[in-house]
Amino acid sequence: MRGGTWILAAAWLLAPALAHAESAAIPAGLVALDSPEGEKRLASSHARRDFFKLSETFVTQKEQSLCPVASAVMVLNALAIEAPATPSWGPYKTFTQDNLFNDRARELGVARGGLQLEQLKALLETYPVEATAVHASDTTLDAFRTAISQDFADPTGFVIVNFLRSALGQEPNGPIEAKLAGHFSPIAAYDEATDSVLMMDVARYKYPPLWIPTSELFDAMNTTDVDSGKTRGFLLVHAAKNASPALPVDHPRSRLLMFAIFAPLTIFGLGALFGSWITRRRARGKPKLARARACRLGGALVRARRRSRVDDRMLARARARRKARRDRRLVGALGEPHADARHRLRDRLEHHFLLAFRRQQRLPRLLPDCVPVRRHLWGRE
Repeated sequence: MRGGTWILAAAWLLAPALAHAESAAIPAGLVALDSPEGEKRLASSHARRDFFKLSETFVTQKEQSLCPVASAVMVLNALAIEAPATPSWGPYKTFTQDNLFNDRARELGVARGGLQLEQLKALLETYPVEATAVHASDTTLDAFRTAISQDFADPTGFVIVNFLRSALGQEPNGPIEAKLAGHFSPIAAYDEATDSVLMMDVARYKYPPLWIPTSELFDAMNTTDVDSGKTRGFLLVHAAKNASPALPVDHPRSRLLMFAIFAPLTIFGLGALFGSWITRRRARGKPKLARARACRLGGALVRARRRSRVDDRMLARARARRKARRDRRLVGALGEPHADARHRLRDRLEHHFLLAFRRQQRLPRLLPDCVPVRRHLWGRE
């Protein structure tokens, strides 16, 4: 008993969490796209060009009253026209259920959910789009087949249908809701063999994409909208001739990388400019200092030249004094005041020098001339 109580309590607590995974039952006569029969119809269909574009832009309505807004977002993105800015996805632009309502839509009073067929047409035409609203009471089943076949053959055309859910056996099926619950969704393909259309239901939490017989869908459109008093119908949507196509966005550059590159360059440039300014200011404010430095440098060079000249004169005088002292010593040694005493003494010394070297066999026996020896002893011949 206690175990059963715990199971019931856990089921009661988990019921709200599991509710999001539940969906409505598919009525009889409607075929889900992900079933084998649904895949077979899509593969055999010759009017399925819109399916690939709409599958790329497939969205789920954010609220139950925003089915016309979600359908418009899918079609506008599939048309590849210029979209408004999306701050949370910048710099990329796309239509969303948040940025679809522009100033023009607010002026017309269609910036809301729960729109009627003509109001959705007005909302779409606030962008460079041409929309044609067709009420089911104004056309026939055969004309509807022809219109959607021609539209599927045009790569720039899309179809949005407005129908009563209860006419197809879908929820809600209450006594009052069944007569009021209209719905909008785009259709993406037409299979001639089974005479059915593929609806991309924007209430994906309730129904998956379904193949619906064309006659049943037309009967669901041929119901009266309580708000407008007219029958429901469908919209043929094309891009206007003057519409600007959506341009690809360049890959955004990293702000951190740009900062890492330009910050050091900026700091270096500012430092160079500041240093140049300081240097010019110092040069303008103290010209006398620069001239004084130049004068001191010039004076030092002049004094160095003067010292060099004085040193040369003093060296010459010292050499002359040494020569005079040497001559006086030679004259005093020989006792002759005559100058030839120096030459005789030199010849005598050369003779004794040569004899000494010949005895020691350090010079050849025959020495033709003693000029090198004279140069070594006296510095002259």
